[in-house]
Amino acid sequence: MVKPLRDTKDIKTIENLLKFLDMTYDDPDKKGTAERELAKLKQGNKEFASHFSEFQSIMAILQWDEKAKKAALYSTISDTIKDSLAASLYPVPEDYMSFVGLVQRLDQQLRARTEERRGKPQTHQAPRAPKPNTANESSNPRDSWSNSGHTGAAPVDLSAQRKSAEQQALFERRRAEGACTLCGDKTHWRRDCPRRHRRPIQAAAATTTTPAPTTTAPRITEVTDVQSGN
Repeated sequence: MVKPLRDTKDIKTIENLLKFLDMTYDDPDKKGTAERELAKLKQGNKEFASHFSEFQSIMAILQWDEKAKKAALYSTISDTIKDSLAASLYPVPEDYMSFVGLVQRLDQQLRARTEERRGKPQTHQAPRAPKPNTANESSNPRDSWSNSGHTGAAPVDLSAQRKSAEQQALFERRRAEGACTLCGDKTHWRRDCPRRHRRPIQAAAATTTTPAPTTTAPRITEVTDVQSGN
């Protein structure tokens, strides 16, 4: 223990003054404090140069050898640098200062790459082309209008209206002529029309293989009646 100075004359040299200040104000357990600071030291997002400066100040107190300092420094650097060291094709240097130089270069390269990614413009995906209509989709304009998410009145199917008007005109003309409203033949009525009682396959076969009979009225392609009876 240093005796407390009763008079400034007791301090005769600068060396005595420094020893007195160390014993009075300095940490009595420097190494213990340094070890605790080393256990908490982590690089995080700091640049390696700044982190290494803090590490060196702790090592100046602990006075460890190079092998111990290298192991301690490795435990404090960021996980990103550790991953880069693990993925490197070159062996990690055994020498402490060579290891410090390698870590410094990796830190600079990783930070430069991060800045490069931030400055790169984002790419936008091209809009997808509309899907073609499939066989299961309805061909009715009203169904297509509702399935597409549109609201309001659906478009009118003019082709259906035109077909209905043509069928009605054909029906009225055949009835006025006294012909069968189904096939246009004047030799029978609709209730006796062969087309009404034949199956579709038989009717199709007869149409393709048997020549049409000669009648006074021209033969008209079969259409669907909009009304029943003659």
